[in-house]
Amino acid sequence: MRMQWSTPGVGGFGFGGVLFGVVLILIGLLLFAMPELLAYVVASVFVIGGVGVIATAWGLGRRVTYRRMDEPGGEDERGPFPF
Repeated sequence: MRMQWSTPGVGGFGFGGVLFGVVLILIGLLLFAMPELLAYVVASVFVIGGVGVIATAWGLGRRVTYRRMDEPGGEDERGPFPF
């Protein structure tokens, strides 16, 4: 019986996952060799995280719509209270 975990090109980590792992290892080696880079790495993580949170909040805030409760449409045939 032959077991195959993943098909080439479908699923698995692929090249992107391997490349990400290699980059993480290189960053770790650089931080080990030059500890003064740690401040820049931490600062960049905070900046990238902050930009991501702002972009997500901005995108979610633009999707919020308000309408009057007595406007027709939006609810199903049973009305706003489907009890």
